[in-house]
Amino acid sequence: MKQSILVAEDEPNIRSAILEHLKDLGYQATGASDGTEAIGLMQKTPFDLLISDVRMPNMDGIQLLEWVRDHGPGIPVIFITAHGDVSQAVHALQQGAADYLLKPFDFDELTQRMNRVLDGQNLREQRLQSKSSHDRTWYLPETGPMAKIVDLATRVAPTESNVLITGESGTGKEIIARYIHAQSPRSTGPFVGVNAGAIPETLLESELFGHEKGAFSGANQKRIGFFEAAQRGTLFLDEIGELPLQLQVKLLRVIQERTLT
Repeated sequence: MKQSILVAEDEPNIRSAILEHLKDLGYQATGASDGTEAIGLMQKTPFDLLISDVRMPNMDGIQLLEWVRDHGPGIPVIFITAHGDVSQAVHALQQGAADYLLKPFDFDELTQRMNRVLDGQNLREQRLQSKSSHDRTWYLPETGPMAKIVDLATRVAPTESNVLITGESGTGKEIIARYIHAQSPRSTGPFVGVNAGAIPETLLESELFGHEKGAFSGANQKRIGFFEAAQRGTLFLDEIGELPLQLQVKLLRVIQERTLT
């Protein structure tokens, strides 16, 4: 049976493009123009996943997430949001969202995020999380080579050490990162996952470190960067090797000094 996905997006072109992509992948895909319409559809039809924009008329994505969590079917939610709404996306993660993507996003990246959430084990994990964001059950192996990695992650979680997780694509690096976060003293703070390879190079520095209003031409308002958004929580930098070398130097300094400008 095909998995069914609901897409809540007020911009018709973006909504149509996502729906077409999902149907090409073999999913049953349904669109909604805002949160109110999405709720009406979920009350009539069961869905396996909700992909939602954050900013929508009538009912925005955060309000929609609250309904899904408190009154709805408890399905996982992936948000798509503009670069300037990082703080809203972080708030959504704190409220129980499964993941988020920044516009403009790559459809391959969307597919990877969906596959991760729709995976059987991760889906059960997200449903448990929807009931209590801090009462998480982890489906991790107790024997074999992976068990050694879990044991090491358990031992490093209580420390303040920076952690490097390496492995081929699809081996579960983000699952381990989330496990470390959940077992750490920072578990009540946000988990902010950033795909460094998906952010345009011209925006990387501003997205990572943020900027103040008037800092440069076009900086019309203050923007909180990913580092600041992850304060008292965990920042997971995926595909860090894709960053330009010049920015890697700045990133190294922030990681070593634990301060940023």
